[in-house]
Amino acid sequence: MGSWCVPQNFLYPQRNQPLLMPVDMREWLPEDDLVFVVLDAVAALDLGEFRRRYRADGHGRAAFDPEMMVALLLYGYCQGERSSRVIQKRCVRDVACRVIAGGLYPDHATIARFRARHEKALGGLFSQVLRLLAAEGMVSLGTLSLDGAKLAGNAAQKANRTLPQIEKVLAEKGYVAGCNGQLVVTADQVIVGAMLSQHPVDRTLLHPLLGTCREQLAEAGIRPKMRTVLARSGYVSEENFSCAEQQKLRLGRTAEMRIECTVCEWPALLASTTTMRQADFLVRLTFEPVPGGTRMRWSERVRPKRGFQVAAPLFTWLGRRQEHAIWTSMKRVLEAADHP
Repeated sequence: MGSWCVPQNFLYPQRNQPLLMPVDMREWLPEDDLVFVVLDAVAALDLGEFRRRYRADGHGRAAFDPEMMVALLLYGYCQGERSSRVIQKRCVRDVACRVIAGGLYPDHATIARFRARHEKALGGLFSQVLRLLAAEGMVSLGTLSLDGAKLAGNAAQKANRTLPQIEKVLAEKGYVAGCNGQLVVTADQVIVGAMLSQHPVDRTLLHPLLGTCREQLAEAGIRPKMRTVLARSGYVSEENFSCAEQQKLRLGRTAEMRIECTVCEWPALLASTTTMRQADFLVRLTFEPVPGGTRMRWSERVRPKRGFQVAAPLFTWLGRRQEHAIWTSMKRVLEAADHP
């Protein structure tokens, strides 16, 4: 009978209890939060092109500060969020967006109009950000890599066609409306060139992309001197190699590799040999069960093949990057699988 007299032990929410929260909303976030990086970067940018679009006499209804709006959009993009409606909601529910907005709540129509009105100025921020990175010594053009991805449009076909019409187009042509996004990155993963194209074939975009990259670097005050460019086989053509030779540009394909698992002693040990035209990689991995997952440790030896010893650092970087991505994915698979 004694057990019936003991109340159950629960933690109940105190929704009517006033909170003694910090007055400064910035104290709600850690000091290294991304939002502070975005705010500091935007504060260092020249936003004169944005401000010149507004009346200088102060008449009319007050507009939202362009610096706040730019920071709000850039932070949203960093979070993978482009929808003006979602950004509006985040100004109410998300602490970082509330810090940026500082008590203001621009609606989705205002955010969308700002983006459309200042489309050109927003694009110009890319070169300004490159200038900031160059000032910190983060832009090295010794070795560049480029690649592209097909990006589907948000509306396009859906806005002008019925579902049966879209299905018919897909069956006949095998594509949807969108664009071909292209990027140029440094060995330190800094994006130094970007463009969008309606052309679906990558090999026709190699030199237009490099030309756009040179223009964007020049706008940032960086001397666009390129020496080595790595691209996958989809960019290879005689015309591209000929043009690269005229520009004294070394053009090479990214390394293709074959991975063979040589030892598999689950759940303790995995080993592999990766064979490339330029080098072989011997990788040894050990796994240790820990609460919530598996700790993976790995060691690697690189054996450059004859004639490629000079480029060993480059092959090491490429191989380690690819190996790490492959084995990290494999670790997730192994954790999710049932093993005796």
